[in-house]
Amino acid sequence: MSLQHILSRSGEVEIDLEDYRADELKKAARVWVGKEAAKFHKQQSISALKRVFGQKTSAKKVVAGLSDKQKRVLEIFARYGPVVSGPLLSVEVQQRGLVEAADKSRGAYYDRRHNDLVYALRDKLVLVHRGYDPYYYSSFERRYPTLTLHPTLAKAVEPAEPMPWEPSEKAPTVKAWSARSSAQPALDLWRVAEALRTMGDWKTVKGDALSKGSRNKLRRMVALPSAEDDFLSPPDPESLFYELLREMGFLSLAVEPRQVLIVRLQQHFDTPAVAQAWCWLRAWLDIRLWQDGIGVVPDRDNRYEPVRIDPDSLRHAKELLIWAFCRLAHSPCDWLDLEVFLKDFWRATHDAGADFYWHGYTWDPGFAMARSKDRFPAGPDRRLAFWLDDEGAWAANAILVTFVALGLIQRGETSGKKRRPCFRLTDLGRQVFGTPETAAATRPNEEPFLTVQPNHEILAYLDAADARRICTLARFAEHGKHSGGHVQTFSLSRQSVYAALEDGMTVEEIRAFLVEHGKTELPVNVARVLGEWSGRRESLVLRRGVTVALATRAGVISKLGSQAKKLGPTSAFLKNTSTKKATKDFPGWSVINHRAELPRVWSVDELGRLQSSGEDTVASVRLTCIADQILDWLSAHLSRQTPPLLVTAIRNWTGRVSAFAGKVHLLQITRPEACDAILGSHVFRPLLTGHIPPCWFLVRDDKAAEVKRLLKRLGFRIDTSYQVASLDDTGQCEQGPRIPAKRARRTRR
Repeated sequence: MSLQHILSRSGEVEIDLEDYRADELKKAARVWVGKEAAKFHKQQSISALKRVFGQKTSAKKVVAGLSDKQKRVLEIFARYGPVVSGPLLSVEVQQRGLVEAADKSRGAYYDRRHNDLVYALRDKLVLVHRGYDPYYYSSFERRYPTLTLHPTLAKAVEPAEPMPWEPSEKAPTVKAWSARSSAQPALDLWRVAEALRTMGDWKTVKGDALSKGSRNKLRRMVALPSAEDDFLSPPDPESLFYELLREMGFLSLAVEPRQVLIVRLQQHFDTPAVAQAWCWLRAWLDIRLWQDGIGVVPDRDNRYEPVRIDPDSLRHAKELLIWAFCRLAHSPCDWLDLEVFLKDFWRATHDAGADFYWHGYTWDPGFAMARSKDRFPAGPDRRLAFWLDDEGAWAANAILVTFVALGLIQRGETSGKKRRPCFRLTDLGRQVFGTPETAAATRPNEEPFLTVQPNHEILAYLDAADARRICTLARFAEHGKHSGGHVQTFSLSRQSVYAALEDGMTVEEIRAFLVEHGKTELPVNVARVLGEWSGRRESLVLRRGVTVALATRAGVISKLGSQAKKLGPTSAFLKNTSTKKATKDFPGWSVINHRAELPRVWSVDELGRLQSSGEDTVASVRLTCIADQILDWLSAHLSRQTPPLLVTAIRNWTGRVSAFAGKVHLLQITRPEACDAILGSHVFRPLLTGHIPPCWFLVRDDKAAEVKRLLKRLGFRIDTSYQVASLDDTGQCEQGPRIPAKRARRTRR
């Protein structure tokens, strides 16, 4: 399968030509239109540029007029873009020899304006900047803002070739190594998701992070190896996988009860291992509330008492670290000394701004150069030593802890007395970091990966399994103690099999899975007990004189405590509880005694309109039976299908469907890319109350003015009309005519 580059970024930028000066527009028009633009005034330049921006032939003309180095800059955007961040662009143009490091002796402003290819392309409107004027972005270093390749030129150039990584020292001799298969992080993700489903609902704090109580409960339920057990394990690993699930969109957090989108997660595990790991790495790049070597952090910033690394600075550092590993994927080098690699990484990227200040990581690599940092005189070596002690410690935790946990890195040590940490890419890591050039390897045949023992234990060999099969096994078998090795122990129990049957599996599917993927024959007693458990589940047990609690949503039943025996997500059996005691213990709940006389809650008029004025389960069930009988008779005698609206009206006897008909503030964004940007924005999140696909947003009543100001600041054009959007035959949004918004009439007094 084909994947985009792991650092690829998409997006559109609207070019508001009115914001440019006349001389700037004239300079750009000479490139896009021709020499005759030298005599244009501002409005002529604007009209000419708008005309040629939509012509395909203009792309070839513009590219033909660029120098070889300028074309190579565009190739960088074709590889990573069309949007490329400033730090990534800075290291790319320098490492490819297109620009030199900023000459501070001549002044950064002079150096930028007279010798910079990137800003020359920006002046020609070949590259477009969103936001403040990039001329004043940095006055000390050669650092670029985020730039976008003009949409007309997106397909006019070929992507740049990958650059190999050249270590400054030879590969060391490694004595020991360890690595995880792709099935192990997938299993960790699945176990965290299943634990969240078992919890029914969970509490979150600012930023949708797990509350402290929910984190502790999740840690007890999943119990992944953490930094408390092994300093080379992630701190709070359950929160790491929770944040990955949230960033990938597998958790529904907008409304209560919070839910795991299990179908989408299963579809994710059905994709090849490379595609899964690609999504994990992209999610790691964007998560803000879990930081390598630190763990989960609060969603707040304090300039004087920081509680986390600045998220934007950390994301820039992550992007540059991935950039270096993408080069590693296209290099023949095998094992790398960690300290040597980080030294080379600093020399290649220190001008791009991968800097922040933090201490107290769970694993201190103790680099030799960092230990003697105070002995170096002022200069590059001293700056490198201090960097290794600060940002280098974060990078070490990201490489030898997080990347190992995701199955992308193998960990090792040099041989000899002085052991030094080393690493190399796994096959999975080489494929992920090497996209799109590296072809994804596929397993020719699904070899057996498990052994079922007579005592109901299952030994799963994760190095021979993939995510889809190991997560299917986890659906009906309980996971044993996490050993961290390639062999994991599962066990069949009546509770785990019942849970799988409730989730939609059948006992025949479970038995067939164990037979198909087993290295040995399925023990006879295991096959027999699966049938017995299935038979007991299908049996009917009649209980009399019991008290049952029913809830409208999941999570409420768990609050009843030890006096309740849970029957399902929204039902429980209350032990030794009478009607009187239930009324006293649960004030506000509806307590119904079905042994008493049935309450008379119905009313009917001469026109046959039936209404229910109270809550009664028997009456509700009988209404459902009446509605079902009417619909069955209609379907048996009607020549055409019953109108859906009539079906809804009849169903409303048993419980009316709520419909909101009030006034709300709506925001319409018709471009899909802009919609996705707002959906993923942390700035817009507190201003909105919901999203109506495909292109509408619900705005909080007290935030409408703030939303308008923010949209103007971000360069949006505020229209006084909206577009009617309908769905075509394929389910896509079709744009209809614009309709002016209604304005209040002014009346004279």
